[in-house]
Amino acid sequence: MKRKDDRFVRAKERVELVVRKAPGVLRPFIGDPDLPVAFFRSEAWGNAYVVVARLLVHAANRTGISPRLWTWLIATVLPFTLIFIAFYIYHVLRESR
Repeated sequence: MKRKDDRFVRAKERVELVVRKAPGVLRPFIGDPDLPVAFFRSEAWGNAYVVVARLLVHAANRTGISPRLWTWLIATVLPFTLIFIAFYIYHVLRESR
């Protein structure tokens, strides 16, 4: 049991490391690098996750898909996809025991 727990802890640490480091890595690509560093700026965009989410929404709006279809995709397809992925991961982890 200890070996499986160690693998889980290591995987969790890797995910947390990526999530914590992503805003710092994306910082040069998001925002204006010529502006001086400031804690509060009126033209600040927010953190990297907010900017990436806005970019994805902007890209999705440019596809020409109607709002009804987007609503249907988000309300039906996305939850089922997440449930499927969760079950898949659960069974893969269970079979590896």
